[in-house]
Amino acid sequence: MLAYLKQVDLDILHALNSLSGVWAIDHTINFVTSSTLAKGMILLAAYWYFWFDPDCARRPRTRAFLVDGVSAGVLAVFIARLIANLFPMRMRPIFDAASGFHINVDALPGSFENWSSMPSDHAAFVMALAFALMRVSRPASYAFIAYSAIFVCLPRVYLGIHYPSDVIVGALIGAFAAWLAPSVGLTRVSEKLVSVAKRNFAMFYAAAFLVTAEFAQMFDNIRMAGRAAGKIYAHAPFDGRASALLALLGVAVCVAGVWALFAYLRRNASIMAATAPASHPAQRNTGVAA
Repeated sequence: MLAYLKQVDLDILHALNSLSGVWAIDHTINFVTSSTLAKGMILLAAYWYFWFDPDCARRPRTRAFLVDGVSAGVLAVFIARLIANLFPMRMRPIFDAASGFHINVDALPGSFENWSSMPSDHAAFVMALAFALMRVSRPASYAFIAYSAIFVCLPRVYLGIHYPSDVIVGALIGAFAAWLAPSVGLTRVSEKLVSVAKRNFAMFYAAAFLVTAEFAQMFDNIRMAGRAAGKIYAHAPFDGRASALLALLGVAVCVAGVWALFAYLRRNASIMAATAPASHPAQRNTGVAA
């Protein structure tokens, strides 16, 4: 049975590989794979769209579902990495001569680690976000499941980064994470985050912008920082390692400082608002709800 599934895997890989070498196809796939807009930004934009649900009565529940979806994406990546580390290493087709994969594309994406090919954490992540939308809008969820399969999963098989089974297993992990996230108590966390958004919306949206921007890039900045820190720690002498740790401490202090600055500004703004003279009645109800 396993031999048959492996052969099916190779047949699909070779069928896609046979299309390689056509200039228009190769460059289109390269663009889609390297484009932040195509990979994740459109999907995250849908989350922002539903966050500002015009139905005010339904909005808090919708927002809790969306935070669950973001949690599901993180959970899916964690599960995918856990499986990759626990199971035997599977070499990517582009590095495995036995796969029979021929590289005909001029520029291959180089921002992926030499991790096990099984499962695809990209597929797990985007499918978790897409399936999580099922609780918000089924048509949107179906559309983004198809979108993720075509614009995220398929190109990675075409370029030899993954076998077809890798992205299929990754997609199943994403669907499982979308189902599991609300079932393990994360909904309460989601509701608390939504309440934080109401109390301190300026800081919340600043943080949400950074998080969704990183999600749209599939954690590229975090991966780059991890690779750089790993190289520094592995190759530097003791003094260099100490410097790296001090640098990380410095980053943590900077983050804490920015957080304290936001809190200070918010506190002063509250004091000024409380002590400011009352405005004209006609000007009191001109605010826009977040």
